[in-house]
Amino acid sequence: MKRSAANLLARELIAKLTELDLDPESVLAEAGLRDLLPALRRGEMPSLSRSELAALYRACMRAFEADASRRAGRPTMGEEEMDLLCYCIITCPTLREAIERSARFLTAIYRAVGRPDAHMHLCETGSTAELYLRSGEARNVVSALLSDLAAATLFLKLFGWLIGEEIELLEASVCHEQLLSDEAIAELFPHPLVFGRKDLWRDSEIRLTFASGYLQRPVVRSAADLEDLLRLSLLDRMTALTPGALLSDTVRTIFNRALARGLPLPSTKRVAVLCNMSGATLRRHLAQQATSIRRIREECLRRSAFQLLRHSDVPLGDIASRLGFSDVPSFHRAFRRWTRTSPSAYRRSADSLSR
Repeated sequence: MKRSAANLLARELIAKLTELDLDPESVLAEAGLRDLLPALRRGEMPSLSRSELAALYRACMRAFEADASRRAGRPTMGEEEMDLLCYCIITCPTLREAIERSARFLTAIYRAVGRPDAHMHLCETGSTAELYLRSGEARNVVSALLSDLAAATLFLKLFGWLIGEEIELLEASVCHEQLLSDEAIAELFPHPLVFGRKDLWRDSEIRLTFASGYLQRPVVRSAADLEDLLRLSLLDRMTALTPGALLSDTVRTIFNRALARGLPLPSTKRVAVLCNMSGATLRRHLAQQATSIRRIREECLRRSAFQLLRHSDVPLGDIASRLGFSDVPSFHRAFRRWTRTSPSAYRRSADSLSR
């Protein structure tokens, strides 16, 4: 992550602490960043390293989760509860059963504290699956949005770790309006997000849409693998859940940030510079994760195209230009390669399903 991006995210996190009447000074102290206080009091944001940002993020998320739990009248779900959930699902034969058992576990937890409106729910329709996460918190409160995004990221990585494969989202939707900048959202959740969905629950809810074929994947992790994982703190697991995923997430974030701002996607050389490594090193590390710059670029373009076609009336020519294609025919060829259908047919199909 670039220092400028780290500073932007840090600045927004601290601003949201103040907005929620939480104490930034105590959070900074918890993160071991007391030295930032004099600069912050002057309205400045010192340059943060990746490790400093990680410490700040962990401390802020604990504060936001505690605030969201207080507003929702539920206990904070911490490491012990997540450990127990992991022990419950490690013996499942397939991802489908792991998700269904996770849903039963969360239902039992929330019912015990009088919150039956909070749950996880899986729906399957043909070739797509939809995973709903509902916390029952207030809509359009930043602590609830951040808590929801953290939970979605954790479960997405946990389920991908179980099957030894990163789960590619077709779409992620939240009931909240966008309460943070595009850049900050992209750093927190490196997938395209649709905000303000009125078809989602009036209380805090997020929906993750992915190919239903993942549900048949076998669980490949063992109890010994789980014991190694659980030695890490809850938030540190988010990197370890997909070994080596940090670099691919960084590349994905760079592309998604450019798409969100309507900018051309950066070249491989530029991405390597942003990741502080040579192009050859970048390609080698991504190959070790069974991915590549081209694959991640295609994934980001495909998801952005799906989002624009499903949730806007933007003309195809404008979509092609926004995604960096030289003309509409080039966009058509790429879209057919991704989906075996045309952009127009995909849009008509999406429109008919939404009626």
